[in-house]
Amino acid sequence: MSRISARTLFLEMQMKGRGANHRRRIRPCDDEPSTGPDAQPDGEEQRSAACDGVALCGGRREVKCHAAPHPLIDLIEDRRMTRFAVIEAKAAKRKGGPQALKKLLSKPQSRAALSKTPDSFLLSLLAKQIFRAGFVWKIVEHKWPGTEEAFAGFEPEVVAGLADHDLDVLANDPRIVRHRSKIESIRDNARWMVRVAAKHGSFAKFLAEWPENDVVGLWQELHASGSRLGGMTGPFFLRQIGKDTFLLSPDVIKALRREKVLRGKGTSKRDLRAIQEAFNAWRRESGRPFCQLSRILAYSVG
Repeated sequence: MSRISARTLFLEMQMKGRGANHRRRIRPCDDEPSTGPDAQPDGEEQRSAACDGVALCGGRREVKCHAAPHPLIDLIEDRRMTRFAVIEAKAAKRKGGPQALKKLLSKPQSRAALSKTPDSFLLSLLAKQIFRAGFVWKIVEHKWPGTEEAFAGFEPEVVAGLADHDLDVLANDPRIVRHRSKIESIRDNARWMVRVAAKHGSFAKFLAEWPENDVVGLWQELHASGSRLGGMTGPFFLRQIGKDTFLLSPDVIKALRREKVLRGKGTSKRDLRAIQEAFNAWRRESGRPFCQLSRILAYSVG
């Protein structure tokens, strides 16, 4: 789509007031807080104090799928690593029993369901996470219908075609959070999504087909190829759309240290590799998805 035609379509869609009504809702793996800090989420959902622009692991890297069995499986079997059933029992005790714990857990989207998600919906949720980072979530939520209209329904090709002048106009639009660099990052992410869609069929298919045992690799790809998707912004986005992922909240980090999986801060390449291997091992042992594993880890300490 040419820049002229994209801009024309953008202006036409703004005039029509196309907003959030055309969106379908996705139930995330765990109940993602929709109103920011006022929702008072549990420990695994706590926002990082540096949820915007923090590199999980610097640099762009080649994507690889670590399909081979991990050595931590052996550690579980010879009892040098705690079985997840023991961790789950601790969480259940803290939350009032196995049935009470079960009610706090839900499932990620299937690969087939996620791959059918409209890319406009994904760009909308990605943009919301960017606007939320370091800002009052309630304000972002209140302004979101107007933000949908201002960005012409977040159609990736339309947003990707915006000129700098259009961004200046948006930066003065009272319907949205007027943060110029964040607005520009949304255009940058739309352009990235268009490139990915051209190669994979859609951005949704790209996310759905990412190897399940390399969540950290997907975080790194979001940070390296996207804009303002470092720190917890990228993982929160994945959780919200239903892509199975764990979250490294303070309570999860505390539990990982207790289990001697982690000694550092959880941000180095070495730490992230150890965390991924531990989650892969626990998933194989328990049969639970990553989102449930990290929620249970958080509940086992907080």
